[in-house]
Amino acid sequence: MFRVSKFMLSGLALALACTAASAAPVYSNFPVTAKYGVVGGGLPDGRLIIYNGDAVFLQTAPNVDSFTSVATGYEGDPSFLAVSPDGTEALMGAGGFGDLYTGDIYRFNVTAPANFAPSAVALNRNHYSAVYLSPTLLLIDAGVFPNSELAIVDVTAKSGGQAPVTVVNKPVAKANVVDPKPGFSAHVAYDGATDTVYAMDSNARELRAFSGAALIDAYNNTLLLDWTTDSALVGQAGDYYSGGVAGITTDGNLIIDGSEGFGLPGGVQLVNPNTGAILNTTDPAGDEGFTTVIVNVANEEVVVQQSGQNFTLSFDDLDPAPVGPTPGLPVGGSAVVITTIALGALMARRR
Repeated sequence: MFRVSKFMLSGLALALACTAASAAPVYSNFPVTAKYGVVGGGLPDGRLIIYNGDAVFLQTAPNVDSFTSVATGYEGDPSFLAVSPDGTEALMGAGGFGDLYTGDIYRFNVTAPANFAPSAVALNRNHYSAVYLSPTLLLIDAGVFPNSELAIVDVTAKSGGQAPVTVVNKPVAKANVVDPKPGFSAHVAYDGATDTVYAMDSNARELRAFSGAALIDAYNNTLLLDWTTDSALVGQAGDYYSGGVAGITTDGNLIIDGSEGFGLPGGVQLVNPNTGAILNTTDPAGDEGFTTVIVNVANEEVVVQQSGQNFTLSFDDLDPAPVGPTPGLPVGGSAVVITTIALGALMARRR
């Protein structure tokens, strides 16, 4: 896998990183979509699992350009794929707005793949992205008119056995934004090392950090947190691409995909969550096209989907010239602030 020297001067490093990324290896046998796109995730053994709107594919081995269809019949418009903490199960979002399959979230047994059966529908509700907060709790970012929301559901409950609990409502679109439509969901990510959830209002491109414990407490006690006062702002609104945090590196940096807006430049950004600084921007296709990424933490790899191609980048490729201390949330830093603000406000915020 192509790697860029970590000893370049910072200004030269950025230029060379973008040039080198354009020559990044391409998965030429990557699964193609059965509808509008593909989503995926990384398994504990380093392989990728991919959902294309019909079939589920498993990579034959880590880093190998070979994928095997192991199940079919999971119809929909791929929205997300969340791998359980133990890697034995995947939850797959099968719909987006205006799609026949909006709301279905499938449960897939990674260790015993099987074609679709009605029992594979874990729940039915609006969704855009999702991430496990624990082995039993799934956090969903979903568009719900006239805004979007974060909701938590117990995924161990039987189909239809438990309704998701809304824990945060995002702001309704403001008149001064470029594209004032409702329902601005984005990737939602969870850093278990710091118990921090990262969620974005993709309309304003505003990234916020929540305490995972505060969100779970809101779920357990049917409370509603405030998007602004119960979280910490990362950077400034408009700093980052629209896709939100698609994953977190082993160093604790945030991987953000998307673009600056419809028809505007895109790529992959690496962000320090403590300072909000953009450490590097990568443009594998070399055309600043809109990107979506699949993050494989076990293999320290990112698959970047851009301009009809599927590039593979290592975490080092994304961060060719790291500067400063290793990211993380130190004692007395934003993690403590987030937790204090969120937990302190919980009992005062009831539906």
